[in-house]
Amino acid sequence: MKVIGNKLGKLLAPAIALSLIAFPASLNFAVAEESDQSALASRSETEAVFIKDYWTKDSQAAKKINDYIGAVTDEASSDYIPVKDRIAVFDLDGTLMCETDPFCFEYMVFADYALSHSDDMSEEVLSVAHEIMEATGRKKPDGMSTRQAEAAAKAYKGMTMEELAEVVENFKSSEAWGFTGMTRGEAWYKPMVELFKELQDNDFKVYVVTATERNIVRQVIADTLDIPPAQVIGTEYGYTATNQGEAEDTDYTFTSEDRIVFDGNYYGENAKTSKVDAIVREIGQQPVLAFGNSSGDLAMAVYTISNNPYRSEAYMVLADDPVREYGEPDSAKEKKESYEKVGVDTISMKDDFLTIYGDGVMKNTMARYKLEQVVALSRHNLRAPLSSNGSVPQELTPHEWIRWTARSSELTTKGGIQETNMGQYFRKWLDQEGLIPENSIPEEGEIRFNAREKQRCRATARYFASGMLPLADVKVEYPTATNGLEDFMKPNLKFYSEEYASDAAEQVRSMGGDAGFDGLTDELRDAIKLIMDTVDMEDSEAYKDGEYGDLLKDSSGYKMADGQEPDITGAIKTASQVADALVLQYYEEPDLKKAAFGHELSESDWAEIANVLTRYEEIKFGAPLVSVNISNPLIRELESELKNEKRKFSFLCAHDCTVFTTLTALGVKPYTLPDSIETKTPIGVKVLFERWRDPEGEAWYKVNLVYRSTEQIRDSAVLSPENPPMRYNLSFDGVPTNEDGLISEADLFSMFDRTLAQYDELQEKYTKETWDAAA
Repeated sequence: MKVIGNKLGKLLAPAIALSLIAFPASLNFAVAEESDQSALASRSETEAVFIKDYWTKDSQAAKKINDYIGAVTDEASSDYIPVKDRIAVFDLDGTLMCETDPFCFEYMVFADYALSHSDDMSEEVLSVAHEIMEATGRKKPDGMSTRQAEAAAKAYKGMTMEELAEVVENFKSSEAWGFTGMTRGEAWYKPMVELFKELQDNDFKVYVVTATERNIVRQVIADTLDIPPAQVIGTEYGYTATNQGEAEDTDYTFTSEDRIVFDGNYYGENAKTSKVDAIVREIGQQPVLAFGNSSGDLAMAVYTISNNPYRSEAYMVLADDPVREYGEPDSAKEKKESYEKVGVDTISMKDDFLTIYGDGVMKNTMARYKLEQVVALSRHNLRAPLSSNGSVPQELTPHEWIRWTARSSELTTKGGIQETNMGQYFRKWLDQEGLIPENSIPEEGEIRFNAREKQRCRATARYFASGMLPLADVKVEYPTATNGLEDFMKPNLKFYSEEYASDAAEQVRSMGGDAGFDGLTDELRDAIKLIMDTVDMEDSEAYKDGEYGDLLKDSSGYKMADGQEPDITGAIKTASQVADALVLQYYEEPDLKKAAFGHELSESDWAEIANVLTRYEEIKFGAPLVSVNISNPLIRELESELKNEKRKFSFLCAHDCTVFTTLTALGVKPYTLPDSIETKTPIGVKVLFERWRDPEGEAWYKVNLVYRSTEQIRDSAVLSPENPPMRYNLSFDGVPTNEDGLISEADLFSMFDRTLAQYDELQEKYTKETWDAAA
């Protein structure tokens, strides 16, 4: 039963071409123009509106289509078309559904199937599949249509129609390339689907006439377009009976033991005039409406409006929206002009579509880039408070804190679980982006894990590594007194002088305005009162004894010492120590009332308490003289990692101050993280320096903060591609970005070098000594 799909059509093509010559299109267009005037008059009386839900209010295309439907279905109109002659034809890819995913649906389902069944595929088939995947985000290679169809016919050889349908159905559930918030099976243009269904409601018999293989289309449209299989016309692959062997169809009789399967042959694409052939052969009537989007549909459109006994119209969908879709306005403009010259109307995605895919669907601008490297600078995950017996939080409340699952300052059980899960999310993400295959064991030098010597930092790195690389024996580097490794993330001053300390303290003081440190303390006084009330501080013996002063009246101060971490003194420091324990208890304790020692706190109350920690960090490390000094060795290390061509993934783990000082020194623009009570450096946050390569081979960088939302922390939510962590894209002073928000390689390293140069200048200004990085 070998079917040669387009042979009959090719025999009919000359006759059709002759008919087009014999009856010039221009003659028909003049008649159509007169008919349009009649239709408009009829429309003004009835004011019928058929398509409106997904079309812009001022859409000229929608108005004209509504006028047309109203006129041809009105028995009183001179343009009335009997039901039996109401035939409409639609192309599929780029007309009804997404064609930029990144190519036609059938290209992608073939490539996915072939590569996931590579052991059963020939080198020829795999070569085409790889070519498709390597061209993602780029222009479709010349001649791809034929190469893909020939390879697909071979890939599907021996399959039944039902088996291919199952392959297509499974692929429909995968995430749409280039978009977020929809699957491939959901990638329908809502305005065009509305039009398709409205035509059906008005007794049009609607066909899908496409260059895609028809059995694939039948499954693609399932659950979206309600038409019988016979109304799908597409490219043909050959069929055979399972027991037919090499016998010709005319020499073999089908038996009850046989099943119909694909025979591995391809008989030509159903495009251009082949679509006209197919309409003549399979429908047997000239359509009165046609919808397409490319040169492959133009013949069908011209055939529909040429020498038609009824009022007829044809439209081409223009991919001219570069914001919601991957449209090319300049190309669309040229196409519009060429279509209109032959009497074909156009539909603009940009101007006519109120929505394309519906709410919640966003264009993923990173789809055309390939991820090459990630350097992650991480804050440790959930820990117990920094001290226990005799600690400030313990002494300043009459209540008992929750029973922590770890010793003082160490990572808690919940922290370990959440960090492992974050690593598991990265495992899926990095595999999806093609950087590190899931469950692989990286080669020597491809990954690096480094942490400060603190238990909470080392443990965070190990938990993350176990989630991301569960089969690899990952070594976590950390400095000790004996191994000679540099503690490049230690938050201490790298150079010091009295003049420097005075100038730095003045920068800190200026954060409080004219009132200086008093102004900083007064700014936080309401939050301090909230903290005191939450822990019932005034009922504690230590507070009654005056050991910690009067937090509602006392001021704060700032002190520095050579080789030490800067410090804040007074009310702000004491309040931040209690706030730290409270926030950790809030994350760990499911019962909100218990977390607040029996008090009813709102979400905004908890955010106000956490803001004391954020402000404490900003005061302590936010002065430019301080952040540039402290972060210098880490910034050198980050730059070195980013220039390591072999490295695919680096993980450096330290503290919130590590993240904060690094970003501040690099000149990060002000930001406030959404869905987090800690708005700068939430627990477990990661700064990701990501290198991406564009289709032209240029390297670009994105700097993101990745973190769990407050709700995800409290609920111990399982992170996954379906429930990802929060992402926040950072920008930096004086550093330009491209249209996709990415930093060029030259600009990124200029930013690093600028910060390192600032350090050298400051060190030279304030000291005459050269700091030895290895000391």
